[in-house]
Amino acid sequence: MIATQQRDTAGRLAPTDPTRALATARAIEDPWFACQALAWVARFAPEDQFNQIIKESLSVCRTEVDPYRVVAPAAWPIRAIVERKHPELLPSIIPDLLRRTKDIENMGSRSEAIYMLFQAVFPAGRRNWFPVSQ
Repeated sequence: MIATQQRDTAGRLAPTDPTRALATARAIEDPWFACQALAWVARFAPEDQFNQIIKESLSVCRTEVDPYRVVAPAAWPIRAIVERKHPELLPSIIPDLLRRTKDIENMGSRSEAIYMLFQAVFPAGRRNWFPVSQ
């Protein structure tokens, strides 16, 4: 199964079978899609597992060398944090991602990565999205 299919499978399983969804997400070799799948699993995970899965999602994307491939998929766990109402996690995550955007050489890709972060964090309120907009 290719990485996109694995991600989609994890997403379908997450609401009803979080254990299988987590195993599926962890089996994804491509960090981009593994990050996204883990973030999707975190959206539906029991509260006591949420932080661990979000940290894992962010750690996976940080294994990438290309800064675009670190920042862009991180929008998924950021949005999961917002949707699960854990904005207290954002100040420890957003600044690092914004620092990494400076290393994205292609300006179109840099702009896209920042916009993805902005869209993900926007519902968390001005305090959280404003640093992304600067």
